[in-house]
Amino acid sequence: MAIVIFTAKHTRKLILLYQKYTYEDVCKLLDWDKNIVAQNIGGYKYDEGTNTFQVFINYNKDDSINDSIKYEDRFLSTSRLIALSKQSRTPDSKDVQHIYQAKENGTKIYLFVRKNKDDNLSKEFYFLGEINAIGSPKPIIMRNTDKKAVEITYQLETAVREDVYEYITQ
Repeated sequence: MAIVIFTAKHTRKLILLYQKYTYEDVCKLLDWDKNIVAQNIGGYKYDEGTNTFQVFINYNKDDSINDSIKYEDRFLSTSRLIALSKQSRTPDSKDVQHIYQAKENGTKIYLFVRKNKDDNLSKEFYFLGEINAIGSPKPIIMRNTDKKAVEITYQLETAVREDVYEYITQ
């Protein structure tokens, strides 16, 4: 299944559900003005020029990474996901509010997930489609830290195919 995207330059682009894409691929496909390095994306990135918001998740975190970056993103089902905001955010933070106001602002939010960072060469994420924030943002303190973050519950417009879901979550 393909998702048709009309970019800010009114170009019609296809992003294929369950295909793998790198950060660079996403920047190109969505006609961002420039390629953004992964460190500057930091889990998610709003692009004002295209009015798109990309969420990138490394699903399984290595036990050796610092607790302050061990975000506890998790699927609740094949069609629902909890993802954490960046650190030091509250429900009133601009990026969190932007996520929850996406529909009324015409912003499309797209989900990209990889099982883990073991694939150091390609850095590819599965494209899992469009998502929308539901419910209310939930402030938390990240486990074993004093760092604030916000849990955001997303509804996927298309449920994740069972084989892909099992691969990512197991």
